[in-house]
Amino acid sequence: MKTLSYCSLALLCVLFVGCGDGGPERHHISGTATFDGEPISYGEVYFYPDSGPEGYAVIREGMYTTENEEGKAIVEGPHRVRVTAYSFEPFGIVEDETVEADPATTPELLFVNYELKSDLSGTSFDIQVPAEAKGANGGAASKPAKYEP
Repeated sequence: MKTLSYCSLALLCVLFVGCGDGGPERHHISGTATFDGEPISYGEVYFYPDSGPEGYAVIREGMYTTENEEGKAIVEGPHRVRVTAYSFEPFGIVEDETVEADPATTPELLFVNYELKSDLSGTSFDIQVPAEAKGANGGAASKPAKYEP
């Protein structure tokens, strides 16, 4: 009977230790996102840590958060932050490539993969993209953004 009790206890220990994703601890982050001082209407922000899994969020009306189904929490530490922005949120995908897009319903791509660097260890980080980034594809910030909790 004691053997059965010890086996049951050992099995429970294995189950509890085996639960969890085993990856680094993540935390949510949110903040504002502006381009030339104005809120970004729509875009994406990706957080690439020096070590660990990436995080991401959708920007809407100048705000982003990793706390909804469109985001993924980040790990603490130094990150490359990449931002892409559009003039407004796209309304869907046109399946027929022979149909010409209506400029009134097609958002303007403001910039792609604007990059800045920051040490992210809190729950808030505001993104400020300068006017010079317009039309840029993968440009890097001249100096790292300073993170202040």
